[in-house]
Amino acid sequence: MNSNVGHKCEIQSTDSSNKYLLIFVNFSLNNVDVLWIDYSGVEKKYITLNSKQQFRINTYLTHPWIFRDSLTKHRLCFDIKYLPLNSNENKTEDSKSNLIYVANDMPRHRVAVLYISQPFYTLRELCFQSMRQKIGSKEDVNSLEIPKVCRN
Repeated sequence: MNSNVGHKCEIQSTDSSNKYLLIFVNFSLNNVDVLWIDYSGVEKKYITLNSKQQFRINTYLTHPWIFRDSLTKHRLCFDIKYLPLNSNENKTEDSKSNLIYVANDMPRHRVAVLYISQPFYTLRELCFQSMRQKIGSKEDVNSLEIPKVCRN
C-alpha cells in the first residue's frame, strides 16, 4: 500500500509561538505513524509508535497531527484527555473521538494526552470489508453483478 507521507492536506501548521506538551499513546494493536502537517499542508512522518508505546513532544497550538496505521496507512481515531499543568489540580477534561488534532482551543492546562485507537474507515471501505467476509472465493466474486473495479 502507498504511503501517505507527502500527501497534501486541507489544513496546515501556521504559528510557532505558543508551546505546549503533547503526549501520544498508542492504544492500538499495530504500529502507528505519527504525522505532523507542515506549513505547506504536507504530511511529514515524525515517529512510529509500537503498540502500547507513548511519546512526549513539545509542539505548538496551531500544529496539526494525524495518525496512520504503519502497515495499512488507514487513518486512526483518537481520544483526548487534557491534564492539569499543575499536579495539585485534579480537574481533567475529555473529548470524543477525533481524526485530526489541532490545539487552537487548548484549555489552560497545557498538557494534552492523545489515546490513539481504532482505524477510521470510509463507507466504501466498510462495504468492501463486508463483501469480503460474505464471499467465499474469487469465482464467487466474478459471478456477482458488480463493477470490475469492485472485484479486485
